[in-house]
Amino acid sequence: MPQPKTRILLVEGKTEERIIPELMEANDIHWGPPKNPIVTILDSDGVENLLREIPVRLKTPGLTALGVIVDADDDADAQWQRIRARVLGEFAELPNMLPKEGLVVTSKDGKIRFGAWVMPDNQSRGMLETFLHFMRPKENQLLLDHTHSSTMTARELGATFKEAHLDKAEIHTWLAWQHPPGCQLHDAVKQKILVPKHPYAGPFVTWFKLLFGV
Repeated sequence: MPQPKTRILLVEGKTEERIIPELMEANDIHWGPPKNPIVTILDSDGVENLLREIPVRLKTPGLTALGVIVDADDDADAQWQRIRARVLGEFAELPNMLPKEGLVVTSKDGKIRFGAWVMPDNQSRGMLETFLHFMRPKENQLLLDHTHSSTMTARELGATFKEAHLDKAEIHTWLAWQHPPGCQLHDAVKQKILVPKHPYAGPFVTWFKLLFGV
């Protein structure tokens, strides 16, 4: 019989679903077996679906904690306001502005913790790849600078990625020059090509621990 999903994390896509367990494992949080992880991550296939899922998942029998992670894209506050509108009636203390350390609140009856994190840092524009961008090792700043300039030059020469996806293009360009070349993002975390215990990742890991009690 499957275990009840008492701790649920809603994410926009498969990339987050794969990266977060690797990031937590690398930060000394045992994730557990695939069929019984410490937190059930649900890929919502896009932010619109995720927002619709929030009130539904809050009614999950036995639920103790529900988290949501979305990309800021161009406006972190606008994304927070969309999340806030979905849970306003369930939680008494919801700030107008998302705290820089992420949100964790408890339901009026004290039974459910709810948390929100807007990638990359609850304040800046960007996305998951922006978050990972800051987890690159800084030993070779010249290579980091060259990665950025090369990505910008490629766009000027006709590369068709959208401006909003610059950080995504840049992190994959940088990974193409690592060993082994072209690692997937979750493997880059697992193999520590990206730095999972980087200080930039610390606040997110702390938020996750607080929300899910791990």
